[in-house]
Amino acid sequence: MSSWQPPIKVSTAQTDEEKKNIAVVLDYMSTAYSPENNKGRSSVSHLCTPNSTFAAPTTFPTCHTPLDYADSHAKVMSAIADLHIISYDIVFAKEGHVLLRYSAEGSHCGQPHNGIEPSGKKAKWTAAAIFEVQDGKVHSFTKEWDKLNMWKQLGWMKGDDIRNIYASLKMTTAHRPTFDPARGKDAQRGVAYHQRLLPAHTQLKIRQSGQGGDADPYVRDLRAQLLEAEAAHFSKTNPAAAKTTESTISSKRRLEDGPGENGEEEDLQAKRRRVLEETRNVDADSDGSKSDDSSEEDSDDEEDETAELLRELEKIKRERAEQKEKEEREKASAEQEKRENDIALGNPLLMPTKETETKRRSVYGLLAQTIVDLYHSRWDDDVVFRNQARGTENKGKKEFVNDLLRSDFHKRFMGKYVR
Repeated sequence: MSSWQPPIKVSTAQTDEEKKNIAVVLDYMSTAYSPENNKGRSSVSHLCTPNSTFAAPTTFPTCHTPLDYADSHAKVMSAIADLHIISYDIVFAKEGHVLLRYSAEGSHCGQPHNGIEPSGKKAKWTAAAIFEVQDGKVHSFTKEWDKLNMWKQLGWMKGDDIRNIYASLKMTTAHRPTFDPARGKDAQRGVAYHQRLLPAHTQLKIRQSGQGGDADPYVRDLRAQLLEAEAAHFSKTNPAAAKTTESTISSKRRLEDGPGENGEEEDLQAKRRRVLEETRNVDADSDGSKSDDSSEEDSDDEEDETAELLRELEKIKRERAEQKEKEEREKASAEQEKRENDIALGNPLLMPTKETETKRRSVYGLLAQTIVDLYHSRWDDDVVFRNQARGTENKGKKEFVNDLLRSDFHKRFMGKYVR
């Protein structure tokens, strides 16, 4: 370490280990910032770990280790031969990290810089650095440097240099005037049209096959398809009644078609007889019972048809009564099971009864009536001087008393809040 060190303006109390880390960092800085001692990476190699890193993307983008920084800084000091650190403005350490903010100065009194001859111009700038020290050596070095201000003071700024620095700093130049403003130029690709002006929908859409209309090769019989779908459904759910359903469907088709194969129209009585016979067959299949065919029955007799209809009606009533009785039994059994479960597992003190339910309803009714009365009553119903100029003769027991101590309001107030 050099015998002389720049003064430290601001610092904090440090531990012994942190003081050692600060001493290592200051030794590195005194060597890197000395035009006599900095001969390149070999001058600081003993102060850095083998895998040390360096980061300063805006000022030293090509340096990646503290050794690279020492080489680059040696070239800068060849032009600024009297470069030195004035003072350490802030120095403090926390565990393995050390923070520096320092001020430096120098003049262009050495070798030419990028073709610019030494001018003797002076510059003063500030910089900040964060070091990480491991095992008494520099492990990482991060620096931020006011390079633009320094170069302006030394007269090193050119047009290309300014653009390069702004590009490296990722800054915008929108606020700077352009020396070559944009000029209107002819379009190289020809005439331009808006997208909405381009031709569109140039082909007529034609209805395809399967979408209905004249393109279909055949006319769909929707009713026939529906009947076939119903027959397929019934054949899966109830195979026993599938044949009856098919016969019903065929009879419906025959009724819709009108005349039979022989071309003779059926009279009204024959249609009624056929419909009754088919209905009787459907009911017989659903009940699972087979009825004997009455071949000797007279088809022309109106009384037989009436009796058949009455039997069907009686059968329907009987089925409905049985269904209702079944539902009532199921409901009663469910209620009995729930009651037994409540008795076995529930709290008898909390189970509602007719008496508790009646009391609860009466309390709720009284509360609701009180709320209604309060809602309809006015806030000044019981004051003394309310509506004294009109309607006083119809108030009944309420009479005007020109004495506050003998008024009804005062008596109620004293009885409620004082006595």
